[in-house]
Amino acid sequence: MSANAGGLWTAAQDSPSQSRMNQKTVCIDTGTNLAAISPTYPGQLIFSLDSTGGFTTNFLYERNATNNAWIQISPPTSHDHSSAAQGGVFSNILVNNSGQYVQYNYFSPKLADFYTGLTTGGTPTNVQGSGNWYVNLATGTVANNTCQADIGGIAINFGSPIKFNFKVGESGGSTFIQGRMGIGIENVGALVGTGKCLGFEFCDTTGTAYVLVSGSGTARSALSTGQAFAGNNDIRFLYTPGLSVIGTVNQTVATTKTTNLPNSGACPNDKVGRFGIQTINTVGKNLLIFGGQIVGMPSDTYYL
Repeated sequence: MSANAGGLWTAAQDSPSQSRMNQKTVCIDTGTNLAAISPTYPGQLIFSLDSTGGFTTNFLYERNATNNAWIQISPPTSHDHSSAAQGGVFSNILVNNSGQYVQYNYFSPKLADFYTGLTTGGTPTNVQGSGNWYVNLATGTVANNTCQADIGGIAINFGSPIKFNFKVGESGGSTFIQGRMGIGIENVGALVGTGKCLGFEFCDTTGTAYVLVSGSGTARSALSTGQAFAGNNDIRFLYTPGLSVIGTVNQTVATTKTTNLPNSGACPNDKVGRFGIQTINTVGKNLLIFGGQIVGMPSDTYYL
């Protein structure tokens, strides 16, 4: 027989004694009755049917190794741990995963946060104060002018999940216009390519709605979201390689795209994020960047 009654069964010697069964099965009872269990054993499991005795309905608990406390194991606890014994502090997660994610946060965007060198004729400005805080990309009133703001840095891996979430705005009309926002996406005003990319775009030739786009490196395609691009909107996509990119506008209707996904490789370091707008006529157009974030896995050997 095992030296520990909670250890492995030994077929030739073991029998299902009371203590043996209590250690190797889950005890299901009211919280009050569970709190009165005696004796208890390290590794013992209990499931509470109500919120009495210091336990919570539908929660599973395990007795700790020193047999002096119950540890909640399901559902997971709120991450308010303050020691390794309790499951580790939040800084442990950050330290242990620091090379496994890259997060670009733009919750308080300023023009200095972006590269605007690919702008043609337009004027990017900060709009701050009087209840406002955003970067305004203005084309001006010359036909075919563009205004673009890019985010660069550690490349994001297309072989891992990516989330893109920004609040943006468009003004100046819904005709004679083109806009692009995303990762690895082409310059606004440029011809559509086949490079690896993910994002949103709008163009009066495809209607008045945001279009979800993706490129595989050999082919690129688009799918309308049915959601208008005029005014202020929250645009986001969640990308899962080999499966889909799911785009939402204002957290309403989800558009799922499964074709021409990038699936591998990395975005160029100067195309981690891109926001651009173009006017095709002499009416000025504006793209407003209120803030957001991009989260993914890094694709840089020296960063990992």
